[in-house]
Amino acid sequence: MIQWPVLGGLRFFLAWVVLCSHLRHSVPAGDLLMSFQNFNNFSAVLGFLLISGFSIAHSVSKATEGFYRRRFIRVYPLYLAAIIISLIPFFLVSSPITSLDSTQYSQPTLTNLIGNLIFLQGFIVFPLGSNSVVWTLSVEIFCYLLAPVFIKLNSKIILSLIGISAGAYILFSQLKPPDANIAFLRYGLPLILLLWAWLLGFFYFLNAEKPLAKALMIGLGCLLLEFHSGRIGDFDSFTYVISALVLIYSGSIQLSEPILRAFNYLGDLSYPLYLFHSPAILFGYAVLGLRTSWSLVLLALISSIFFYHLIDQPVRIKKNQKLA
Repeated sequence: MIQWPVLGGLRFFLAWVVLCSHLRHSVPAGDLLMSFQNFNNFSAVLGFLLISGFSIAHSVSKATEGFYRRRFIRVYPLYLAAIIISLIPFFLVSSPITSLDSTQYSQPTLTNLIGNLIFLQGFIVFPLGSNSVVWTLSVEIFCYLLAPVFIKLNSKIILSLIGISAGAYILFSQLKPPDANIAFLRYGLPLILLLWAWLLGFFYFLNAEKPLAKALMIGLGCLLLEFHSGRIGDFDSFTYVISALVLIYSGSIQLSEPILRAFNYLGDLSYPLYLFHSPAILFGYAVLGLRTSWSLVLLALISSIFFYHLIDQPVRIKKNQKLA
């Protein structure tokens, strides 16, 4: 039996790792909260993709009718707000904004903005500089679009797709220039290079009782992350492995009801935290003059809670009322 609150707690942890890793642009090295970046934000992103593939397989296997509408309602209202919020710093201070580590954030062009609004980052345009984490949303959206097709495929075809994507990922890891970053690739390359992670979660849901599905999800992810780091033995895959193990054993984890309720709420906050932390940090640094990790993280958390209760929770309540 799936314990969704446990997966919710995991999603919050992954969002927290990504948040803390982005403090490096605005806070001096050696800060306590920045130590969470040792959990590897890219490994955390792959953990998100695993959970997403697993969750979508569960959703689409229950009912394909209304699937796209359910996903749109779940994803887009907060996403639209995050894109708009990402523009605010540029109306208050001059562009480009230069961070502590000399990273420059420029106001997006109209073409770039429109492309991000319709999830074409990674395909035609680059992700917003002030909220670059949205690059993963385009990968997930196109996986959502293909999910009703994937659910009809047999296991051999899905495994073949995983193999093709994994092979492309290995080639990229070995041939890429030193400064190449998957987040800033275009022409659909982020989707091609990371489809394996999403499909591993999808495949595991459909074959949860098979040892092969468990071994493949853990083993292939570890192998590919080692290729990504280029530092065999550093175990950059730790966070990914934790994500896979929680996915496998979530039903066996015994927690009290108060903890499960807390994890459920944290899971609800994970998506807004992921979307709003970058613009919140940039706003805090460039507009408010905040220079400590604790103040920037607090601002990111407050922003996430605010937009969750302002947008996401009312949308969920309205959707549930219609279903009742």
